[in-house]
Amino acid sequence: VAYNIEMGSGDVRLVDGEAVFSKSLPTRVAGRSLASLLIPLFNAVYGEFSGYDKVEFEDLWGDVRRALNLVKSPSCNSYTIRRIYQTLLLPYERERTTIEACGDVDPGDPYLTLDCSGIEP
Repeated sequence: VAYNIEMGSGDVRLVDGEAVFSKSLPTRVAGRSLASLLIPLFNAVYGEFSGYDKVEFEDLWGDVRRALNLVKSPSCNSYTIRRIYQTLLLPYERERTTIEACGDVDPGDPYLTLDCSGIEP
């Protein structure tokens, strides 16, 4: 949530210290608040399933939902989980992946294909 607010995302803002999400996102998923779902969702996709690209390519969103012990319903399906991740967590995953990759390279390497400018090792 803090990352989205810091980056100026219109999908989440703070009101009286509470996260308020875009109306295009559900406020609850399988009885859980959206805010309480974000960390477990990120840990499942990024940690257990090796990131968004693999989950998307192999269409593992149902497996992610099951890993979070979320019962499939009209308000909790693969599309919903994917949409939440794409909107709120994917930008953070992309930045984190770049930072982690840049920590392992020499910024002066002429063959560097990552843009590591401005990233401290």
